[in-house]
Amino acid sequence: MTKKRKDHESCSNEDSKRSRPLNDPVSPESNASILVPDTPQSPIKKKVSIIVPDTPQSQIKKKVSSANSSLGNGCDLSKIEQEGAEDGFSDEDFDIDDFSTTTIENPLHEFTKYNRYIVLGIEITGNLKVVYCKQASSEAKVTLKLSGEWYHCNIVPESYIHVICDTDPNNEIDISNENSNMVILHPDILVSPTTISSSVRCPRQAVLGEVFKPTVGYSCNEVMLQGTINHALFDAALRNQNFDDKFLQEKLVDVLESDEIIDSLSCMDLDKEYMVEKLTPSIKLLSAWTNKFCKASGATVSYGQQGDEVTKIDKVLDIEENIWSPKYGCKGKVDATVRIHSQSKSRVSPIEVKSGGSRNSLGSVDHRAQVILYTMMLEERYKDKVEKGLLYYIKGKQTIGVPSSAVERRALTMKRNEIAGALYDILRREKVQLPDLVNDKMSCKYCNHQLSCSLAFKSFEDMDSDFHPYPEMLENNISTLSQVHLDYFKKFSRLCLQEAQVSNKSSKMPWDSACKKYSKLTLTNVSSNHGFYHNFTFRFPINPRNTFLRLGDYVIISKEDGSAYNLLAGFITSLTDTTLELYSSDTNLENSPHHRTGPSYFLTPHSSLSSLHTSLGNLTSFMAPGERAEKWRRCVVEGAAPHFNNTLFSYTQEAGISREYAAGEGGDLLLSLNEDQRAAVEKAVAVDDYLCVLGMPGTGKTSTISCLIQLLVARGNTVLLTAYTHSAVDNMVMKLPPSLDVVRLGAPGRIHPGVKARSSQVLTSHIRDPKMLRQFYQSKAVVATTCLGLKHSVFEYRRFDYCIIDEASQITQPICIGPLLLSDSVRSQVYPGWGPPPATTLGTKSYCQGKRTGN
Repeated sequence: MTKKRKDHESCSNEDSKRSRPLNDPVSPESNASILVPDTPQSPIKKKVSIIVPDTPQSQIKKKVSSANSSLGNGCDLSKIEQEGAEDGFSDEDFDIDDFSTTTIENPLHEFTKYNRYIVLGIEITGNLKVVYCKQASSEAKVTLKLSGEWYHCNIVPESYIHVICDTDPNNEIDISNENSNMVILHPDILVSPTTISSSVRCPRQAVLGEVFKPTVGYSCNEVMLQGTINHALFDAALRNQNFDDKFLQEKLVDVLESDEIIDSLSCMDLDKEYMVEKLTPSIKLLSAWTNKFCKASGATVSYGQQGDEVTKIDKVLDIEENIWSPKYGCKGKVDATVRIHSQSKSRVSPIEVKSGGSRNSLGSVDHRAQVILYTMMLEERYKDKVEKGLLYYIKGKQTIGVPSSAVERRALTMKRNEIAGALYDILRREKVQLPDLVNDKMSCKYCNHQLSCSLAFKSFEDMDSDFHPYPEMLENNISTLSQVHLDYFKKFSRLCLQEAQVSNKSSKMPWDSACKKYSKLTLTNVSSNHGFYHNFTFRFPINPRNTFLRLGDYVIISKEDGSAYNLLAGFITSLTDTTLELYSSDTNLENSPHHRTGPSYFLTPHSSLSSLHTSLGNLTSFMAPGERAEKWRRCVVEGAAPHFNNTLFSYTQEAGISREYAAGEGGDLLLSLNEDQRAAVEKAVAVDDYLCVLGMPGTGKTSTISCLIQLLVARGNTVLLTAYTHSAVDNMVMKLPPSLDVVRLGAPGRIHPGVKARSSQVLTSHIRDPKMLRQFYQSKAVVATTCLGLKHSVFEYRRFDYCIIDEASQITQPICIGPLLLSDSVRSQVYPGWGPPPATTLGTKSYCQGKRTGN
C-alpha cells in the first residue's frame, strides 16, 4: 500500500540537501554520486558533488527482506502470526536446511578483530557503495567497499562505525555476502537482543519500544512473573549444582520471600500459595532437565543441519551475565553462560530459558535470534569461538540446539543496524522517521505500542487515516484527540528530544578514548544489605571537590584491560580522597568470573536516557483514552482556567482540626502562617483541579507545603508528594511531623539518612505477605517519591486526592504529567518554587515559563 503525506512540501532545507540521488541506487545503470560532509580533511572533496541521501524507510524494508530470508526458508518474518510469546513458525514454514547457500570461506570472526572509524564520505556507483573513513584514534584512512546486502546500510557521514574484519585492515576492505566482514552502524547505541529479535516481526515496534517506554505503574503480569521465578529456580539449581526436587521446592519458598517478588505479587493481588501451586509442576521439569544435562552423561540435542550431539554442561561460568558488546553494538543479560562438553570438545555456550513451549521443533524465530546474538556477545567477552547455543522451553520439555552461522549473524546484524539507524535519527538528529507499519493484523492487535505507534503516525508522520492498514485500530487509539492535542504531543516530544540531544552531547561510552575515567581501582570488599555495597580504593588520592564524581551519581565499573565493560553499575553512596562506595541492587562483583584482585577496574560516568523515556512515556499516557487523561488535557493543553469550589474556609476550624491531628507538636499550624501563606493554603483546599503557587526563596514555601499536607490528611485526603530531585523530596519529608503517615519510595542509596526511617525498605522489611504489603501501601496517607520514580508497584493500583510537586519551575512539563495522571479526582496541584529551569534549549525554557503562569 502506497502511503502519502498530507503536505508534500514539508521537508526542511536540510532534508532537501540530503535527498537521495534521482537514479535508483539499486539499479546498475545508476549514475555515481558521492556523499561527503564539509570536512577539510576529505581527500576527495574537490572531485565530487556533495549529496547526503536519507534512505526512505520503505526502501530499507525492501532491502532487508533478504536478511529476513536468512533466518528461515526465505519467507518474510515480519508476517508471523502472533498468538502468544512462545509461538513462532510451524515446522513446514521454518526449515533450517533451506538457509542461504552463500559460501563463506571463514564463517566465524576472530573474536578480537574490529576497528573504530569515523565516516568521512560515501560514494555510490551502481551496486557498489564506497565509504571513506579514518580511524577514530588516528588519521589513518581506509576505504570500505560495500556490496550485496551490505550495500543497503544507511551509513551517515560524520558518524562512528565499527568494522569487523578477518584480516588486518589495509587501505581497502571489502564487505560483501562472499566474506564474513561486517560493519556495525552507530556502535555506541547499544541494542538488546530482545529488541533485535522482535524487529524480525515488526521493526517499527522495536524502535518504539526503545523510545516510548511505559513510565507510570508496574509493567508486569502473571505470565511474566512466573517466568521470572522459573528463571530464579533455574539459576539457583545451576549456581548451587543441586538439582533435587526438595532443594528447588525450598528455593521456591525463598524466592517468593524476596522483596521483588512480594512486591510483584502485591501489585497483582496474588498470594504465595497460589504461585506455589502454579509453579510446582515446573520444579519437577527443571529438576529432570538439570539432572540430565549436569549430573548424568548428558543428553542428545539436535542442532538442525549440523546434526545431533550429546551435550553435557561441565561448568557454570555465570548466571544472568550482563554484557555490553562494543564490537557488535549490543547489550543484554544471558540467562546462563556455561561450558559444554560435546563430541570430545569443550566450548562456551549461552542458555536461553523460556517458561512456555514452542509449536515447532526448531523453536520460535525470535528466541533463536536471541541465542545467536548471545553467542556473538559471549565470543567477545570470553575471547573464544562460540558457535552454538541452547534454547530450553520448560513447559514444552524442549531443548533445542541453535547453531550460529555467518549467514544468520549477518542477517541479525543488519536488523540491528536498521534499529540503530532509526534510533540515531531520533536521538541524535531529532528526526523521527520510523520503520513502516507491517501489514499484519495479529501483530498490530497484540502490540504493546499501539498508542505510541498511532500518535507517531498522525503527528510526526502526518499521515491520513485512509493510509493506515487498520483504520479501526487507529481510530480506537486517537478518536478522543483533536489536532490541538496531536500538535501538543509533537511539539513537546520534539522539545524533549532536543533537550536530550544537548544534555547527552558530550557523553561517551567506556571504550571511547575521550571518555572521562578513573583507572586502577581495587575492589576491597562487598557488604550486603538490601543490595550490595562495593568498596573500592583509588590507586592515587583524588580531590573529591575537583572531580566529575558526585554522591548519588550512577557510574559504571569495567575491566582495566578493556576485556569486559559494565561488569557493575550503581550509585555512589560514599566518596573520599582514597575510597569509593558503590551500591548495586542486584550485582555482586565478587561472584563474577571476570573479577580480579588488585587494581583491575576503571570507572566511567553513565549518561542515562531515563529522563527522556519518562518524558515521552508521560506524553504518550497523556494522550490515552480515559476520563482522567481527558480532564488533564483540558487543563494543560486547552488552557482551561482552574475552578474553585464554594466551600467555606474557617481558619479557626481548620486550625482546630490540625491541632487535634498534631497534638503535642505545636498544633496551631494555620495560625502560625502569614497572610500570603494562608491565602495559598485556602486556595489549595478550595481548588478542584490545579493551582500554581509562586514564591521567592525564603518566603516559606516548604513550610506552607508542610502545613497544607497536614491539613489535607486531617481532612481525610491522600497526597502524592513529588519533586524532581531526591534532595527536594527529602527536604519536604523532613519538614513533616513524625506522627504523619508517610512512606518514602526510592533507592536506598539516594535517600537522605534523616528520612531512611520512613523509607519503604525499612517500613516494609517485616512484611512477608503480599496481601499485607498491598494493604500497607493503600493505607498510607502520604506517598513521597521523585517525578522519575513512578514505576513502583504502588502506582499500579493507587490514585490520590492531591498531588503536590515541589520546585516545579525546575521541571519540564512532560515530567510533571506523570504525577498529574495519578490524581484520580483531579484535585489540587501545587507548583511551588522559583528559579531558572535547568533546560538548555530555548524551547524548553519557554514551556517551563508558560507552566509557571498556569498555561
